[in-house]
This record gives sequence, structure tokens and C-alpha cells, in this order.
Amino acid sequence: ISFQRKWTNKPYNLSINLRHNQNTLNERVDLTLPELSFSVNRIFPFKKTIKKTWYKNLGISYNINAKNTLSRPDSLLFDDFSKNLKNGVKHSVPISTSFNIFKYFNISPSVRYNESWFFKKEQIPLTSPINTDTVSGFWSIRDIQLSTQLSTKVYGFLSTKKKKFRHVFTPSFGYSYKPDWSKKEFDELIGVYGTSTASKQSRFNMNINNNFEMKMLQDGEEKKIKLIDNLSISGYYDNILDSFNLSKININLRTKLFNNIDFKAGANIDPYALSKDTIRINEFLWNSGKIGRLTNANFDVGINLNHSKIEKKSNFGTQEELDYINQNIDNFVDFNVPWSLRFYYNFTYSKPLMEPEIIQSINFNGDLNITKKWKVGFRSGYDLKNQDFTYTSIDIYRDLHCWEMTFNWIPLGFHKSYNFVIKVKSSILQDLKLTKKRGIYDY
Repeated sequence: ISFQRKWTNKPYNLSINLRHNQNTLNERVDLTLPELSFSVNRIFPFKKTIKKTWYKNLGISYNINAKNTLSRPDSLLFDDFSKNLKNGVKHSVPISTSFNIFKYFNISPSVRYNESWFFKKEQIPLTSPINTDTVSGFWSIRDIQLSTQLSTKVYGFLSTKKKKFRHVFTPSFGYSYKPDWSKKEFDELIGVYGTSTASKQSRFNMNINNNFEMKMLQDGEEKKIKLIDNLSISGYYDNILDSFNLSKININLRTKLFNNIDFKAGANIDPYALSKDTIRINEFLWNSGKIGRLTNANFDVGINLNHSKIEKKSNFGTQEELDYINQNIDNFVDFNVPWSLRFYYNFTYSKPLMEPEIIQSINFNGDLNITKKWKVGFRSGYDLKNQDFTYTSIDIYRDLHCWEMTFNWIPLGFHKSYNFVIKVKSSILQDLKLTKKRGIYDY
């Protein structure tokens, strides 16, 4: 049961939810009664400042979440109700701004303050050290995270008689710090949000993005072609650790070929050496003239035979929800697309120590409209190394306007099962012919 309230022309949002889940096999009942969320969208208190100061773009928001949960066998559900009830309150206040220095460099500092409230604590009585008592009261724990990022863009151009090339180089360097406010006594607190998460952190981050485009004349018109959507290199240095301060170097490449072939590749390079006993040691490989060890590499080649990328519009929900749908359209079933079929080849190379392992698989998935409101989807593949079928599923979707139905059948393998679900659609989907896909980890 859910209640939501949004204030017109105000940045306030309220949500109250009550949940009940009962397992008929082990007769266990999970209750959330209730969960309350209140948020204030990001506001800019100094936006109307005339001068271009660092605080002109200062934004602040606020989130609070409070809930009570109970998990018990149904026959003991209300026995010692208050003792078995877990609850808590969590606050979060993110503050951020951005401004330019020396015209071409952007700095984005931010601060996030978190605080959690607890109302129960386990205590060991002096008279009986073996047993524990639950004591009611009020305790709070907090942490703060500070970070800043420096970024810029560098453009490179190359022209010929018929073609123009553009390279966009986007380096960014950041630093994040979190003091250690954890205490041993926090481990005795009972709540729903966890306790000691405030371990100290001091980390320098680096990320370099590259984008390559080409423009060419075709039939008298200039046509833009993306050669590489993104080529990124990233890593970090943690100066809190006693050893292995430098992370693995991550390299990722994403591009599209001939408008319907997706190509993705990635690699991890470990800068640390191995001993003669194949044990990772705190010694850089570049001391011996090497950049590092290739510990993992993979690439995917996918072909979409029919795939609609039309931007979705909706009169319900928030702009953030609509942006999520358009950026993750593959997570939804689109009834406006009569059929789709996708093939992709996956290659994975792994060598964490000395012995390499190669995995190759050919996969395919797609869907087909039976009627305007019925759709059948499928997913399968073949593992070339183990000579066996990969994860296989058959899905049936029914658009019920404000409701949606999903039937999922996994006929093979460890996850062999079936699942039938009828549920209310998210408000953002009520005027779209979309249905949220469900994976094996959603059940």
C-alpha cells in the first residue's frame, strides 16, 4: 500500500509505504509498517546572486527515511512485538557547487552529511555475560564525505578536402575524504540501516574520456559519424592503505559500427608484480619496464536486427524517472516495437595469477508481439568452452494499462523455475506501452 504526495511548485516529496510478504513454504512473514520517505529536491539559495561567485551554483537537498520492519514466523508474529520490531531513521544532506577557474577549468566540490538514529541496543548484563538484553533509548551515528573534482575539455581538429575529424579529450582529477568516526560500541546498535560505515578514506581519482567523430560530405550534405563513442581510462590512489595503494587501471571502449553493430571492450591492468610463488607483492612492474599485468579483458559484439530508439515521453512521474527510462530502454519491453532480435558474441580473458582462462559464448534475445497487448520474449545462448546452453528464459508479457502481467519460465540450469506476477505499473509507465523486464535477481 503506497501513498505519494508532491507539492505543486514546491520541492517537497512525501512517500508512505506499507509492505507485507509471506512465504507459504517456511511460514515466515516480513512486514514494513510503515516506511516514510520525505525529500527536498535540490534548491539553489544563491541562484539570483548577480555576481558570478562560487556559491551562485551552490545546491542543497535533504532526504529522510524512516521505517519499522518485522520478520517472524506467522504463528509468533505478534509475540514480543516491540522487542522484535526493528526501526531507524536516516538523514542525508548533500551539498554541492561548481564554478570555473582560469576560464577553461571546472571545479565541482561537494559535501554529504549522513546521520542515522537508533532506538535499540544489545547489552550484556554483568550478572549473566552469556545472555544479552535489548535496551531501548536513543543513539545516533554520523559520517561526512568531502570530495572535489577538477575537469576540463580539450578539442582537437583535423580536416581534409572531404572529411573533418574531431577529438574531444576530457580529463578529470578528483579527491575524496571521509574521516573515521566509527566506534566499537556502534556494533551493539540494532537497526535497519547498518552501523559502522564510517571507515576513513582518502583517495585520489583519475578519469580520462575520449570521443572521436568524423564529418563527411554525402550527396551534398554534411553527415556526422561517431567513430568512438567513448574511450576511458580510470584508476585511483588510496593513501590510507598500508600497501597496494594504487588501484587496477581500467580501460573501457564503446562504439557503434554501421549503425546497428554495438562494440564494447574492456580491460584491467594490475600495476603490481607477482613473486616466484605467484603471490601478489607490493612492487610496481614499471620498475622493470612494464606498465602492468593484463588480468582481465573482454569484448562484446552485438547486432540489432530491429531496435527502436525513439525517445519516450510521458505526462506522469518525474523528469528523473523519464530520463532513466530513455537511458535504460533495454530494461523495458516496448509494445510499440512489433519484433526485435539481437545476437551478440562475448569473449572474456582472465588471468588473475599465472593460469589464463578464456570463455566464449554466443547469445541471442528478442521479443515478438502476438497482439497489441501480448508479447513473448526469449533469451538464450551457447557456451563454446563448456559446450552447453547459457542462461535461458522465456517471458510472456501482458499490458494491462495501469497494471502489468509477467510470466517467466527458466527451463534449464541451476535457476530452473517459473514465476507469475501481476502488479500495478509505475506511474511513469501508465501512458506508455512499456513493461518493466524482470531478471532472475528480481524475484
